[in-house]
Amino acid sequence: MSRFIFPLIAGLVIAVIFQAGAAFGAGNRDLVNKYHETLEKGCPPVVVKHTVVAGVLGFLPGGGMYFTENYGAAIRDTLLWPLSVLWDPFLAVRSARAQNMQATIRACQISESRKSGREGEREKGR
Repeated sequence: MSRFIFPLIAGLVIAVIFQAGAAFGAGNRDLVNKYHETLEKGCPPVVVKHTVVAGVLGFLPGGGMYFTENYGAAIRDTLLWPLSVLWDPFLAVRSARAQNMQATIRACQISESRKSGREGEREKGR
């Protein structure tokens, strides 16, 4: 029985590592590029999830993933808890950063659409 536990645990760790790499692959590069473009426009960064809090909560069973609202990953990490301490803090920080980037991009888009709407109203009033 014990000789099956190590390969099972190793397989789970490898699966989680590959899943994490897929989750933060090419799509994340596009997000980062768009985030930097948004900052270059002069939009301030928005913080909706604190990365330090996410990382610290990652040491609790599924805590980092629950905090960043990744409920499927949170359940997995809760079930795999003491092993999930190896990856959950890092994934929680990355998830919090991604949510902050998305919120910054959204806020800038809303701000720009409001500005263009006001400019359009001014032109109609002329």
